Amino acid sequence: LPPPPTKKKGGGGGSSEVERRDWYDCLKEGYEPERFDRIIGSDLLYEDAAIAPLFAAITTHLNPGGTLVLMSPSDPALSRCILNQKLIELLRSVEGGHVTTEPLRLEYFESLGALKEW
Repeated sequence: LPPPPTKKKGGGGGSSEVERRDWYDCLKEGYEPERFDRIIGSDLLYEDAAIAPLFAAITTHLNPGGTLVLMSPSDPALSRCILNQKLIELLRSVEGGHVTTEPLRLEYFESLGALKEW
């Protein structure tokens, strides 16, 4: 399926674009990536084979000093949590990278007004 059209939404005096991307594109020879200051993803990992292309997509598309927000269930009984931990360890291995993890509920995050700054 083709990606949905880009959507723009104003907020905090600026605008954001929402785009659907294929992680595997950045693994193709000759691929010219677009870079972003912020990348937001939710519920992305379901199999071990997806870790490498997702890692490549993040490190290819995220500007140095950029912010990645990855939301996922935190129930350790879910295999996705183990996959997320593997991705986090890869991200921590990137020179100059800074990774923090914290549990949060979206309702709490919105109540802080943090989303308005984006």
